[in-house]
Amino acid sequence: MRPFATLRSQILFGFLLVMAVVLAIVGGLTFRSVSTLLTNNSEIHIQQTAIQAGGRLDGLIERINTFSLQIVTDARVQALMLRETTGDPADFAERQALSPLVQRALDFISGVQTVELFNLNGDRLFPLGERRLEELVGPEWIRQADAQKGALVWIGPMENEDSVLAIRSIRLIDRWFSPGGYLLVKIRKDYFAPLLMDSAEGLMLLADQKGRLVVGNTEPETNVPALLAHDRRTVEVGRREYVMVKTPSEATGWTMLILTPVAELSEGVAVLRNALLVSGAIGTALFLVLSFMLSTMITEPLRKLIRTMRSVRRGILQPSSVSSANREIRELNHTYNRMVSHINELIHVVYEKELLQSQTEIRALQAQINPHFLFNTLDTLYSSLEEKEDQELADLVMGMAQLFRYTISKPGDDEWVTLREELEQVERYLRIMQARIGDRLRWRVRAEPGAMSVRIPKLTIQPLVENAIQHGVETKIGQGEIEIAAGFTPCGSRLKVAVKDNGIGMEEERLEEIRRLLDGDGRVPARGAGLGLVNVHRRIRLHYGGDGLQLASRYGEGTETGFEVPVDPPVGQPAPLSGPAVREAAAAVLDEPAEGGGGRP
Repeated sequence: MRPFATLRSQILFGFLLVMAVVLAIVGGLTFRSVSTLLTNNSEIHIQQTAIQAGGRLDGLIERINTFSLQIVTDARVQALMLRETTGDPADFAERQALSPLVQRALDFISGVQTVELFNLNGDRLFPLGERRLEELVGPEWIRQADAQKGALVWIGPMENEDSVLAIRSIRLIDRWFSPGGYLLVKIRKDYFAPLLMDSAEGLMLLADQKGRLVVGNTEPETNVPALLAHDRRTVEVGRREYVMVKTPSEATGWTMLILTPVAELSEGVAVLRNALLVSGAIGTALFLVLSFMLSTMITEPLRKLIRTMRSVRRGILQPSSVSSANREIRELNHTYNRMVSHINELIHVVYEKELLQSQTEIRALQAQINPHFLFNTLDTLYSSLEEKEDQELADLVMGMAQLFRYTISKPGDDEWVTLREELEQVERYLRIMQARIGDRLRWRVRAEPGAMSVRIPKLTIQPLVENAIQHGVETKIGQGEIEIAAGFTPCGSRLKVAVKDNGIGMEEERLEEIRRLLDGDGRVPARGAGLGLVNVHRRIRLHYGGDGLQLASRYGEGTETGFEVPVDPPVGQPAPLSGPAVREAAAAVLDEPAEGGGGRP
């Protein structure tokens, strides 16, 4: 037996499936909602960290800006630059006198490495030396400093040095802020170290316009330009996935990158997922136990009832003693017990009826007229009519003899005949009926040549013709026509036979009444109430199954009756039946005459 074929397994796994679906939906919605909330909170925290870091960067930048502004606006620096501009270069003592000024300014700020002053020609005035400005910075930065008109311009980190450069143009206050020289500030990179205080778990980078790293807590080989060009929310650095936030600085043109590990953001989500999985596992275990107990309560009484029913195979019909708290199961057990009681009664009744039926059939066979007496009598009558030269009546008697000989089957005769033999029987019957009705009866037989050898049950077409004559031709005023057609269906595997008349037809109510009669409760109707059609209908269904006879009629136009059967039916008698089925089959194929007198006399 398949493991899922039992009701117990189906109930158990059905409950588990429902529970799994419910837990999956609820857990999925909960996980999605809470994880979204946690992720949003983490992103808000990252944004706040970026804002705070940007504020600290602006503060550090502003300190350098203020520091450099104090130097370039000092009176001694302004006077020195003014003399340089007017062509009166400062001597050694005047240039050396700037050292205390610069030193005092450096004492108030940490991180500034050096401060250098240059005239408009790029010659260094302080500290002493012959180094030129173009040797330290490119001409594009000098032009940018001039364009900024005194604002601090951040150049960025120096190559092979741990410092950052910034330059500003010195404007002469007494000359309407005209250019007077340049101030170059060299700042150590550790000056920006306070930016990294909030990056214990993640990474924080400060890069200039060219993607050069100013300060950061990442590996030296980190591809900073690639990170700046990256436009996705998540990046991978050192085989770890980070969420990246970019914060540009307007004062410097630099960009601050804050990278937070995805694992840190999803830490709360992982805890939530684990909690949901543990809760689901516990709920599944409890539900499994409860479902097992419930399925056992439902199915155990049914299993006992099944064991009782299986005892029927051994010929034991006994009531069940199953007791259950379930009302439906109690009702099922009570119904089974009533069925067993009723079957036991029916067995006794059927046994008595079969015994009585056997005795009745024996008496009927003993009382049956010997058909040879009838055939000999008709032969004698035929010979007498020939001697009197009444050939027409003699042919009629001979046709009647052949009709009876075909109709009456001896024990052991084959009930199956070819379509040709059945149509010949129909022709004999029609000639006899024409002798009675006269010229009012005309008929036409159309049959495909290949269908003439198909075997069908005996006496399946003649009762249909008899019914058409009795209810179509005889009730019609004027000429009556009957058409018998036999041929193959389009698929070629079935034979279709149809009998059509041009009688008065039937109304829809009468047609439905006959159809209900054909599909009745198994009782053979009384004589003259559609008996021939019922017999043919049931014999076809007995041999072939399917729908049996097919009727179509329209009032005032006529009626068509027919059937379809396989081309290769099983040859021989149907399987033996017992009980009421024996009596029904016997009534359909033995003594009962077809409607209108076309059966056995």
